[in-house]
Amino acid sequence: MGKLTIGCFSSLVGSLSLDFAVKLSDAAVKKGHTVDFWMSGNATMLSKKGQKAFKDYSHLAKPVQELLATGKFNITACEACAAARGYHKEDTMEGVKSHSMDWYLASTFEADRVLHIGGINMATKKLLFVVRALPYKTEASRLALTHAISSQSVEIYLKDGDLVEASVAFVGDGVMNCLKGQQAMKHYGITSIEGHMKNALLLDMKVMVCKEDLAKFGIKEDALLMDAEDIGGETNAQIVPYSEIQKEMESVDHLLFC
Repeated sequence: MGKLTIGCFSSLVGSLSLDFAVKLSDAAVKKGHTVDFWMSGNATMLSKKGQKAFKDYSHLAKPVQELLATGKFNITACEACAAARGYHKEDTMEGVKSHSMDWYLASTFEADRVLHIGGINMATKKLLFVVRALPYKTEASRLALTHAISSQSVEIYLKDGDLVEASVAFVGDGVMNCLKGQQAMKHYGITSIEGHMKNALLLDMKVMVCKEDLAKFGIKEDALLMDAEDIGGETNAQIVPYSEIQKEMESVDHLLFC
């Protein structure tokens, strides 16, 4: 049987998204599958103990407890989202865990299927990280990739109802981040940028490499990390002229230079 990871971002009251997500979890568990259930944003209110059932409002505490009893259902709340809303470990329903978004990211990588379930009328905010820094002896490119990956994976909210679509462009010295065969662990004792590049492509993120800068350094395409096929990725990096990167800059909501 498989593993399903569900990320839910809508509130308990005022939306049927959580009801749907819990019912879907129940159906998956009954078929023998394992479910990881992540709550972020207003969805974390589902984790609060002491919920009272009203006739005209969703009351999901009981079905969640029944799912937990199966041993095939793991439910986790974003600890920052919960704390920001004023409830903490002592306020949490029995059996519900609390973790950072790293838990959700790890679960999505291990799952056979991933579903992001949010509210209605969501707006997508586009981010572009323009990486100009060399790969090592500075954290700029590493931070750009990890922030882009996190926003793509867990759909971080800029405001309630806003989702994030991230992309990355490598220009100038930044194209060096895309070289294959990096030996960062050997020389610097740290993980290489290659792993972050592969994770970005695994998440179908748009990754662009400036054609003119590659030519300036004499770097050929076969020297670059262009895909993540070895870990199941289906998206390739794109070598594009700077004019295309500039168009992307003009189209996004937020532009970050690293």
